[in-house]
Amino acid sequence: MCDQPKAPVIVAHITYIECPHCDTPQQGFINDPRGGKFTCEACRQDYQVPENAEIDFG
Repeated sequence: MCDQPKAPVIVAHITYIECPHCDTPQQGFINDPRGGKFTCEACRQDYQVPENAEIDFG
């Protein structure tokens, strides 16, 4: 019997989105981006990810 506490396991999936204006991948999304409003790092245009978007979290 082991008296040491178990360390929690944390799993994160990094997601990227392609800008709908310039197709540049926007990286750094750890949580679900659906419904969010963002600004493209490359072309600086605003875009929104639809709440019903299909996202492959691989």
